[in-house]
Parts: sequence; C-alpha cells; structure tokens
Amino acid sequence: MCSEQVSMDFLTRFKDLLAKGLVVFETRNRKTSDFMRNYALYFEDVKEILEELEPSEVYEGPSADHNGSPGEVMVFLHDWEHLKLYIKLKVVTLQDGNTGAILSVHEEGLYD
Repeated sequence: MCSEQVSMDFLTRFKDLLAKGLVVFETRNRKTSDFMRNYALYFEDVKEILEELEPSEVYEGPSADHNGSPGEVMVFLHDWEHLKLYIKLKVVTLQDGNTGAILSVHEEGLYD
C-alpha cells in the first residue's frame, strides 16, 4: 500500500481534473455500468462520490495501467450508502496537459 502523502497527491491531481471536466469514464467491463444502472446513478452522482474520497481510503497503487497505456492507476475502497465501493482511477500526465479516467466504480468484491 502507498503512503497517505502519495495518495493525497494523486487525489489532489485527480479531483482538480474532475473539477475542470477533464475526467472520462474508461470502464473496461460491465461491472461499473451494471452498478450505476442498479443504483440509478449518473456521472454527476459518481462525481459526488469521487469528491468524497480521502487519502486514507487508498487500497493499492500507484501502479502502471495493466493495458500498457501511460498513466498512474490507484484503487480506493470507499464507504457509500450501505456498501463498500471499489474505485479505480487513473491520471495521465501529457505534454499538453493532464487527463483523468474512471476505470471502475462498483461494489467491492467484483474486482476487475
């Protein structure tokens, strides 16, 4: 597990990108879309959940993306409603600016 400082730095960058509209959904399987449909969540709802993330909720990372694309990936476990959510996020630093991606948001135990 990484330090809270590394997690805080990552979340600060990610939340800044989120506020600027530079974060996209890049889900790679149905778990996130099924979760969102089951709980009637939209992007704005997920955005609110992500804004609540705390550095202490880090589960793993930072790590490279398993598909080989550039960027840092971190996973968080977050209490929401009556569930613990598995949240996988990515920040990519490019010469022309940073971007972010939401790779997974779903109930813990349904891992990617």
